[in-house]
Amino acid sequence: MSVASLARFSAPTREWFANTFAAPTAAQSGAWSAIADGHNTLVIAPTGSGKTLAAFLWAIDRLATAAQRPAGTRVLYVSPLKALAVDVERNLRARWPVSPGSPSGKADRSRKSVWAFGPGHPARASSPAHRPAARCADHHA
Repeated sequence: MSVASLARFSAPTREWFANTFAAPTAAQSGAWSAIADGHNTLVIAPTGSGKTLAAFLWAIDRLATAAQRPAGTRVLYVSPLKALAVDVERNLRARWPVSPGSPSGKADRSRKSVWAFGPGHPARASSPAHRPAARCADHHA
């Protein structure tokens, strides 16, 4: 796939991607085009085709580069596998500044940062202690 599908991302994100991967996968290119155009998107592709990054990168790029974000703007990632959620968290923390976050959404409000992340998966979201994580602001990143 061509790196042309990265054209709508910010320069730092394009640079990071180019230094990390050879090229976007077909799943990523198709998803990014649809997401950037504001469409709800379902990506169906084989394991290892970059679906997680296809879904996440646009939202993270928008949050990281937005001049102003409405209060309460969040990106919710629900993983079918705990190991995948932990892997995603590790990769994100390595790249972007993180504020202390938890599935309850509580964070140190005195610190300004791009995002808060707490790994989770559907089984955790169903427990009473983690239900607030299901509340998301009605904002598009």
